[in-house]
Amino acid sequence: MADLGVGKLRADQEASVSRTLLRLGVDDDGAWKHCPKNLATIGLFNLGSIVRFNDHVAALEGITDRGRAYQQTRFVNLGWWIYSIWLPIEFDPPRDPALPDNVFLGSSFGLLNDLAEIRKLSPLSLGTTPPGYDDMRSDIRAWFKSRFKVIGDQAIIQWIWKGLDEAARISIEESAPIFGGD
Repeated sequence: MADLGVGKLRADQEASVSRTLLRLGVDDDGAWKHCPKNLATIGLFNLGSIVRFNDHVAALEGITDRGRAYQQTRFVNLGWWIYSIWLPIEFDPPRDPALPDNVFLGSSFGLLNDLAEIRKLSPLSLGTTPPGYDDMRSDIRAWFKSRFKVIGDQAIIQWIWKGLDEAARISIEESAPIFGGD
């Protein structure tokens, strides 16, 4: 199961992110370090679902080499990496993971902007809430136990878009990081 969490990072992650921001020259007041621990958990099914979404985005851009799409895309803040952290600050992230252990560091503001542009480009009614999504958000444990299955590529892509969008909005509203991985 691939989940997005919104809330306080572990102490080691927080220290690593702070060092990386300094190295990147990003001006940051560190407000994101003072957020609550667990604000939200958003289920994104699995890594395959995220790849399906990223493949859709690559196709929208006319990128044929899906394995290298992260190097060619203009949507740098997407979750092209297995492990990602987004901060509620505005900065231009590097294309390659900036954190140790191959972890991508991005901007929640940038993610939200990328998603808005993708929504405009996509013919798949992104922004629509797919069946089961509200059940997942109201009680993720019960939803997971229900073994809910989403049907069709369009619903999966809508789900991933909606989950990323909602996580970015919560991140910005609560000044809290997003963290995700399979």
